This record gives sequence, structure tokens and C-alpha cells, in this order.
Amino acid sequence: MTNSLLAVCSQEFNGENAGRVARLDSNGAIDDSFAVGTGADDEVFCLGRRSDGRLFVGGRFGTFDGCLDGRIVRLLPEGQLDVGFNPGTGVSGGVVSVSAEADGRVLLAGDICMVNGQVRKRMARLYADGSLDATFNPGAGPDGFIFPMERFGDGRWFVGGTFGHFDGYERRHIALLEQDGALDQSFNPMEGATGPDAGVLALCMQPGQGLIAGGFFTGFGGFQRGGIVRLFMDGSVDASFAEQAGFSGYVVAIERLASGHLLVGGAFDSYDGIPRNSLAKLDPNGDLDLSFNPELNPGDMVMCLAEQSDGAILVGGQVGIAPRRNTSWYRQAVARWRV
Repeated sequence: MTNSLLAVCSQEFNGENAGRVARLDSNGAIDDSFAVGTGADDEVFCLGRRSDGRLFVGGRFGTFDGCLDGRIVRLLPEGQLDVGFNPGTGVSGGVVSVSAEADGRVLLAGDICMVNGQVRKRMARLYADGSLDATFNPGAGPDGFIFPMERFGDGRWFVGGTFGHFDGYERRHIALLEQDGALDQSFNPMEGATGPDAGVLALCMQPGQGLIAGGFFTGFGGFQRGGIVRLFMDGSVDASFAEQAGFSGYVVAIERLASGHLLVGGAFDSYDGIPRNSLAKLDPNGDLDLSFNPELNPGDMVMCLAEQSDGAILVGGQVGIAPRRNTSWYRQAVARWRV
């Protein structure tokens, strides 16, 4: 659907039963043609859409629309369960991140211990039919959580999170994986430096320039960087990007716009000392775009971002429009802005 939004939500959305996954039309109303039935019986953490419109849903649920589905399902474009995807006994633990590959396979990350009875260390890849892809082997995997996964053009994967090691190698909070899940030794932000000093929650490729990473960190590779940094392909810091003090809090989401600008969401109240509540727009070199200043409330947190084909921006999280004179506070889970 043009300009539609798929949203992770509670059991209800705007007073309507949504089964923890909803599709909204361009005006923000629930699209009743997207039918997930009773939906998930527990938390949904992540969504991943294939090019054919089918949707991977991951979380901590045991059933979806009354069927045992073990924390990962695939839905048809209109929301029904895709019975052609069968992960067997499913995933033990929870799935916090999913990313669909062009050939129909799907990469999973979370507190995963087993997939259909086979041991896997926090990561796994499934074939299009839901069976485990044994060719993807991250070894001992990360010793903490993986949150963002960003695919590089040649099929490798950047992963970020709250880990200190990957497959026994020191890789603090960020790593690059080969197509088969092995650690790519050519990307090493630890070499000669310290890497990020706290977790990485967002990743975004900037073609021809490098990888943008966002998170809790205030320092990266010996540089002061308030929650955002750009890395070269060997993992070293691009000192020409975001030379300022950065964000006053932490970054959760980064979206590269069609214009090349970067939209950044999280929990912060300023960028380089200039007030910005939880949502900011940067130019491609990391300078604040002063023309964009949405009126979010102090204390809000932006958790996900998506640019629509008409140039509008969809924002999800704990967000609301700042109060104006003679108006009341307004809280919602999803909002849309023009940029």
C-alpha cells in the first residue's frame, strides 16, 4: 500500500484490537484490510518486510492467531499467516531483530539459544521455508545482545548492540560479519583505540561515505562523540563527521532520507548545545539542519523512523506534540512530520 505504516503496538491501538501488529493508512487510522486475527499472545519486538510485501514478525510470543509459532512468523501482505514458512519448534528466547535477505532468507538476533532444537548463539538464519540455514555459523556469537543489523551491498552484515566480544574476539558493541556469519577481521574499531564506550542501538549505511552508528556512547575510538559517529570501512572514526559535542542523550534510530540528510531519533534534548527534543535532522556531514525543529515534549523518546514516498516522515515511540496555548498535552505512539 502506498504510504502505509506497519506498527508494533500493544494489544490495542486507538481503542481497537490490533493483535500487537497493525497497519495504518496515510491518515493514521487502522487499515482493517490488514487482518492478523488474534495476533500475537505476547510482546512483538521487530518487523522485517520482504520485497514481495510479506512480513516477518519477531518477539517473545508463543502463538500467533492461535497457532504455535515460537517467536517468529511470516505474514502474507494482507496479514494472514504464511503457512509456507515453518520454523518447526521455533526459537527459544526472544527475537529482537529481524532482517530479510533478497533471496527470501531471514536473519534473526536476540536472546536465542535454540532454533528448532538446534543450538544457536544469539543469531540464526532461516531459509525461506523456515528451516535453519546451517551455512550461517557465527561460532560463539556475541556475548551480549544484538539490536540493529545493517546489510552491506556485498551481502555482509554490520551488527550493533551491547556485546563486548564476538566469537571470542574483542568487538565492543559493533562488528562486521561475513555472509556465512563469521567475523570479518578487516573491520576492527578496537585496533589502536577503544571502540565505543557504550552500546550501539542504530546503524545506517551512507553510500560512498561510510557507516553511521548511534547509541549510548559518549566516546568512540578515542574521539568524543555524543551518541553518533561515522566509521570508515576498516572501523576507524571519520573525524570530519559530527565534530561537535553531539547529542546530550542517546540515539535509538537513524534514517537516511532521499535528500541525503540524516534523521535521528532517540532520547536527548540538544545537539551541540542547540535544543532539540528527541528528533533532529543533520546534513550529510553531521551538521544540524536548523530549518527542522519539530515540537516534541521534553522526555519523549523516538524509537523508529521511516520516510514515506511523499517525503513525509513517520515517527514511532513515546512521542507527542508539545502543548501550545489553550491546548492540552497530546500523547501518541505514531506521528508524521514533513521535512
